Amino acid sequence: MHGFLNLAVAACLILAEVAGPEEARALLAESSPEAFRFREDGLEWRGRRLGLSEIAEARRRCFRSFGTCSFEEPVAELQEHRLL
Repeated sequence: MHGFLNLAVAACLILAEVAGPEEARALLAESSPEAFRFREDGLEWRGRRLGLSEIAEARRRCFRSFGTCSFEEPVAELQEHRLL
C-alpha cells in the first residue's frame, strides 16, 4: 500500500514534469518523513521542488478526492511525523 501523501506528491511531480517513472516509483516506496519538506511556497521531496501553482494545477487536473477506510488514521500519521 502507498500512503496518500506519497501518491499525491508523485502525481504532482509527474504532472509538473519534475519527476519521471523511476523517481515516482522511489517516491511511492518512500518511508522517511524527513524526505518531505513543506514550505510556504510549495513542497520538496529529495531535491524535487513543486511550487504552489504546480500543486494547484495538479489538484485541478486530477485530484477530486481520495478514499480511505479511516479518516483518523491518515491524520494521526501526519501528526506523528509532524506534517500536520
